[in-house]
Amino acid sequence: MPKIDLNNKVVVITGGSRGIGKAIAVLFAKKGAKVFICARNIEELKKVSDLIQGSGGVCNYVAADVTDEKQVEAIVKKVLEMYQRIDILINNAGVGVYKLFIDSKTNDWDYVINTNLRAPFLCSKAFAPIMIKQKNGYIINIASGAGRVGIKNLSIYCASKFGLIGLTKSIRKELRDYGIDVFYICPGYVKTHFFDNFPKDFQSPAKTEEPDKIAEALFKTLLHDKKRKLKEYFSEMVCRLFKY
Repeated sequence: MPKIDLNNKVVVITGGSRGIGKAIAVLFAKKGAKVFICARNIEELKKVSDLIQGSGGVCNYVAADVTDEKQVEAIVKKVLEMYQRIDILINNAGVGVYKLFIDSKTNDWDYVINTNLRAPFLCSKAFAPIMIKQKNGYIINIASGAGRVGIKNLSIYCASKFGLIGLTKSIRKELRDYGIDVFYICPGYVKTHFFDNFPKDFQSPAKTEEPDKIAEALFKTLLHDKKRKLKEYFSEMVCRLFKY
């Protein structure tokens, strides 16, 4: 069974300062990857970097807003200056607004769609040409169980994740002939800061997973490399295990 060796692979992770992104960064660095994380909060990024480097891993970071095209271009420039390549892009940055659809504002829509859908579009578009020249690479989008089912009070979030899955499937068909693999995973309820701004009476299921479990599921997906059916299996497995 073909496997990917993360040793010395350059991995860029958006939203890498906490939650799922942080867990992926820590695990992949442990497996030997050269991790590059970005998020808005530079202090949180530094903490993650210090944690990884303190354990003997390699981690660099830059504070950036991945919804801004010029800032995304600056990330690409920085990564290329340091490593001259990009092996894996993980579009993880995500936000949500818990609100009735009829009470939602245009600002709510822009906030969620820009982070959850525009940012993966911008980052994938910026890094794909490099992978095309290399004739290899991975683009991995962290979708959600909410990208498969509609959920009350999360209409905008669901729309963003449904869109992300569609974007992923389309990009996959365009890039696979260049040796680039594009796929997504669908976590459900995970213990992260995502729910911090939700109402206190919001009830999540008893089955709420730690970010580490999602990172491990993603790593297992990568282990199966060219096995597309197994990749889809793991994507669906994560959705079922941590379903809404």
